[in-house]
Amino acid sequence: MKSRDIEAHLAEVYGAKVSRELISNITEVVVDEIKAWQSRPLDEVYPILYIDGLRLRIADNGVVGTKVAYLAIGVDLDGRKHALGCWIQDSEGARFWQKVIIDLRNRGVRDILIACCDGLTGLPDAIRSIFPDTVIQTSSINNGSAGMVSAFTCTTTGRAHANASPSRSTCRPVRPWWLRGVDRPARAAPPLWAVSAEMRFRAGLAIAG
Repeated sequence: MKSRDIEAHLAEVYGAKVSRELISNITEVVVDEIKAWQSRPLDEVYPILYIDGLRLRIADNGVVGTKVAYLAIGVDLDGRKHALGCWIQDSEGARFWQKVIIDLRNRGVRDILIACCDGLTGLPDAIRSIFPDTVIQTSSINNGSAGMVSAFTCTTTGRAHANASPSRSTCRPVRPWWLRGVDRPARAAPPLWAVSAEMRFRAGLAIAG
């Protein structure tokens, strides 16, 4: 938005009269802070990385259109979540995701144990091209696995296998994907299998609101 658009918005919504010069000065400071935040050094290791594209309606030069916010959320060794970055593009694609992963590496990340993402074609390969040893965990919702909730919540591997029998029509399409993660510790399951980064982000907005 241009300074005059912000000026008009503040006057209409809040009844505040703010000069364009002040708006311009504030914007410059905010832009500098955003650039510093976007390029700040990161931890060397993140046990879990969530990446997802969030589609937004954005006004650009007076025209409202859909753009994609590329979100990267890392979980550090103490279990705390951090927003590692947000990049705005016209559309989502594996090629730009590779640039995002390269940016994380250039800012100090040396190892990602598990990357949680959706089923975008080429995305797992884009991640592995930078971090070849990273385990890729695709979102269970994107895998259409609503019928496998009982398998996800089992306390033993044997029971989980029984609940994910290939004879069950709801399990058959996603069983190969599920088998790749069945032996992980039970306490690691909730952060990994349930939701995408976009859904976590939306939930955070709802709580904050």
